[in-house]
Amino acid sequence: MLAGLVRLIGCESALCTHYPSTTATDPQIPLARRREPELWQQCLRDHPTVSYWNHGGVYAVVRISDVVRQRAYHRLPIYAEFFRPAGVEYKLDARVRVTPHVSVDFGCARGSRDFSDRDRVLLAALSPYIAALLRRCEATDQAARLQDDFGLSRREAEVLALLSRGLRNDEIAATLFLASGTVEKHLEHVYAKLDVSSRMLAAARLRELAPSPDREAAIVADPLLRLGVDPTVVSTIYGLTDREREVLALAAAGYSNARIGAELSLASGTIKKHLEHVYAKLGVRGRAEAAALRIVS
Repeated sequence: MLAGLVRLIGCESALCTHYPSTTATDPQIPLARRREPELWQQCLRDHPTVSYWNHGGVYAVVRISDVVRQRAYHRLPIYAEFFRPAGVEYKLDARVRVTPHVSVDFGCARGSRDFSDRDRVLLAALSPYIAALLRRCEATDQAARLQDDFGLSRREAEVLALLSRGLRNDEIAATLFLASGTVEKHLEHVYAKLDVSSRMLAAARLRELAPSPDREAAIVADPLLRLGVDPTVVSTIYGLTDREREVLALAAAGYSNARIGAELSLASGTIKKHLEHVYAKLGVRGRAEAAALRIVS
């Protein structure tokens, strides 16, 4: 896919970041980030397009030159430490929603000339297809397990895997290139085989089967890793405090507010406030969606 972007956009390199990992057509880019992960996380706070998205900018295709002047860009630590050594003078970036809770960033880089409006329109047109392809790829392993566990057909398992990630019927249909009515039929069969009557009960049924963590550290880390996020950099990516991270992980593991309060020696009302802040920062609407994070793999 990245090689295709290089050809279509006419850039020198393309990269994909699914935090905390990066893949690129230029192998030196991810190597540099893995070689100095702490420095990369520090510099990431000043990444022009990431900062734009994280501080309320719409998830649009954007050039670095759209949000910061070239002179200011050259003064940034991320340019001095990572972009200049890789010859990245100009970037065109896109953030796509893979699920309601997971985003993936794509970037096209050049060293000699900035990207045009045509380049931006082209990447924007490609973004929905990139998102659909990533959804299918990410659901593949889980779908295989669900097919075996519940005696589902391959397509039913794919539909259930995408449902578990919080996708609506129309999003599942777009991802699998099916009609919405076909998705509804598949879900009827899935509910019958799981002996449930709704998508919420299906998600709860899957959560019951998820292995329980053995230690508190694993309980805290596991849901965040399933989000595709390194627990050590959650504060950088989502702006969560350490306490909010702990509350999120225990809620995603199925703990009630009272039990979370007992685990963390806090009042239930305090837990409720922490969860309100967490939901807002992660873009979820309540405990049901937060619980769904526990079964995303």
